Amino acid sequence: MLGGDRLDRLAATNLGDPIQFWRIADGNGAQVPSDLEFPGMTLRLTLPASLGGGNGFNNGGSGA
Repeated sequence: MLGGDRLDRLAATNLGDPIQFWRIADGNGAQVPSDLEFPGMTLRLTLPASLGGGNGFNNGGSGA
């Protein structure tokens, strides 16, 4: 997170919909989304199944 970043803006940029801010909050264990809005904080972005990363995803790893 950079100064001035908000979860709704991150969701719009990375998930295509600002309303999906709850996915970022949920994926980072926050019940109150604003708890994650601090400069320097690193957030995990979870993707909906429709955006890939599920079965058949080949990331070059061993598959384990």
